[in-house]
Amino acid sequence: MLAEQQALWARYLLTGEGEDLGITAPLRQRAAIYRANVLGALARTLALAHPATRRAMGTAAFEAVARAFVGASPPPRPQLNAYGEGFAAQVAASGAQPWIGELAVFEWELHRAYFAEDECPLDPARLRGMAAGDMGRLRLYPQRALRVVASPAPIVSLHAHFCRDAAMPECEPQRGEVALVWRRGLVVQFRTCAPGEAALLRALGARQPLLAAARQAVELDDAFDLRGVLARHLAEGLYRDAECEETRS
Repeated sequence: MLAEQQALWARYLLTGEGEDLGITAPLRQRAAIYRANVLGALARTLALAHPATRRAMGTAAFEAVARAFVGASPPPRPQLNAYGEGFAAQVAASGAQPWIGELAVFEWELHRAYFAEDECPLDPARLRGMAAGDMGRLRLYPQRALRVVASPAPIVSLHAHFCRDAAMPECEPQRGEVALVWRRGLVVQFRTCAPGEAALLRALGARQPLLAAARQAVELDDAFDLRGVLARHLAEGLYRDAECEETRS
């Protein structure tokens, strides 16, 4: 009986359906106020995860889309930091400029990176002194917070414009950017990256050996410099672990 009543209240608070709660009219008015507060809290959760998107759309337009999303997609579990999956699609379907939907996708990946599992970065000393012959067996494991986000929109430049007052970029398909997102301690980091670097990280994330991943990077970018890219990645703390495969006789 208690579980059924709780389910009825949850349905009402999140969807507005099932208003026959077995309560008096004054209590129903209070329930409506409480429901508005619940929906408002969920909309504010979306705003916190998408500050640049909110500025790009304008407060009124963003809040309208956020409340529509909350009504159609209530939280699947009581975990606010995981709420917002699919919101970028709602933004894209709202009639907003296409690049705003791309910006929302990027901000959701920033949000996911922040709440990813805590990990210690790989100590570069573990790779020093490694024999050249071992490089073909080396596997590097990117941190779980790392994301490679390719977009037809200049998402990194757009984020800088709306959050740091940088110049507004031209939002044309040929000016798209590939963003690299990771976390250093409690701070989410991001920057643009070249297609070759993105291919390397995707291949490493798929557990391919380093040299096989590097070959894929070179296929996309003749100027790809594995040594320089690895040095930068290690300095940025992009990897959580490394191992050499055992050779099979």
